[in-house]
Amino acid sequence: MDQGGDGPESKLRRWIEQRLGGTIVSMERQARWRPAWFAEVETADGRMPIYVRSRREQAELLFFPLAHEAEVLRVLHAAGIPSPKIYGLCDDPEAIVMDRMPGGPILPPPTARQRRPRCCSISSRSWRGCMPCRRRIS
Repeated sequence: MDQGGDGPESKLRRWIEQRLGGTIVSMERQARWRPAWFAEVETADGRMPIYVRSRREQAELLFFPLAHEAEVLRVLHAAGIPSPKIYGLCDDPEAIVMDRMPGGPILPPPTARQRRPRCCSISSRSWRGCMPCRRRIS
């Protein structure tokens, strides 16, 4: 968490508390390639688990804007497709605040073969090795 009261995470905490009408009781940064947090907000109705997803670095060059992602999630939720309810889009720092969905990652962990360098995936039946890196493929 940022140390100053005006850092991005502090601003985000204040925005969430004001928007949801509660107090953040926990906010845990996730080890991801883009800023994301699991948080819990204490409201008059009880604790509310939420997920906060922020903007990717240099996102405007490679990806759709975060507002587009939030709108797609809103449409899916409105159509009854399992997806998080969107509580809002914070402008500074840019972040989507949404329900925390139950469960875990959909994809299973990669197998040993999937973890090999891409060059090692290219092999023939007659020679079970990787030419570029000279690794044996079992």
